[in-house]
Amino acid sequence: MTRVSEQEIAETVGRLVRFYGAIHQLNCAMPHGPHELSPHQVRMVMHLVQHPRRTLSELAEALGISVGWASRVVDELEASGKVSRERGEDDRRVVRVSLSPHVQSLAEAVYTQRSRVVADALAALEPAERAGVASFLDRLAGGMEALAAGD
Repeated sequence: MTRVSEQEIAETVGRLVRFYGAIHQLNCAMPHGPHELSPHQVRMVMHLVQHPRRTLSELAEALGISVGWASRVVDELEASGKVSRERGEDDRRVVRVSLSPHVQSLAEAVYTQRSRVVADALAALEPAERAGVASFLDRLAGGMEALAAGD
């Protein structure tokens, strides 16, 4: 394993803080954005854009939260008209969550816009560099998830 200097660590952390700040600014500039949506709600909405009609347990697993917490987030989104719950036709015990048409449209536009920025950044890299970025982000996310879990 290669040794990493304190300066390189500090510079990388600085870039991550800058990235987080930019995302926060984008979220604050969104119509019906963070002033109405908590971070968990934003994550759930963005997940539902990519994966429509998910059950509470599927949402909880994808977001790394408990089913109880996922239920609370869905309750809040449902109360404000941003999502709806639908019972399964074959099995009424199965409840699927869907975005309202307005929120679906808004979230798709945000997702598309942000995806273009990611695509442009990746397009400037060679395939090996892209693989390195993917590996770094996977390791970083895994390490942060382990910290969050108390490992």
